[in-house]
Amino acid sequence: MNLASRIEGLTKKVGAAVLVSEVTRARCEADFEFAAAAPLPVQGEPEPVATFVPGRPGVRGATS
Repeated sequence: MNLASRIEGLTKKVGAAVLVSEVTRARCEADFEFAAAAPLPVQGEPEPVATFVPGRPGVRGATS
């Protein structure tokens, strides 16, 4: 399993429809705003993984 699949499995824990990694956030930051979610442990990763909830610019609940 890859990291994206494992992050997708974390959506239920944080109550978000979508979570993205730091890499995806960095690649999309010009088009979306992101709210940081709590770093969570991910199987196969030595440290908790930072995740972010994407949102459209100007939509409440997402921040850069």
